[in-house]
Amino acid sequence: MSHSVESLGVTLADQATELMPGKKPSSLAAGAILLAAELKGEPRSAHDIAQVASIAATTVVSVHKVLQAAPALNLQPRTSSRGR
Repeated sequence: MSHSVESLGVTLADQATELMPGKKPSSLAAGAILLAAELKGEPRSAHDIAQVASIAATTVVSVHKVLQAAPALNLQPRTSSRGR
């Protein structure tokens, strides 16, 4: 997985916490990675991401759908303060 997918995934996961309070961080991260990979042209299956995150594929898909439908979602990768 490329750095750009990881960076966008982190950004989306941060935003997902506001859209879906109470969801487990692993669920938010997995759904965000699925969407980020799709947007960056490096698609992964929900099943593969779910296995790595140790969650159900249906959870990954449900978070992905919420993120995808969010009209105010900022889909630009954030700049890192860690010098990456």
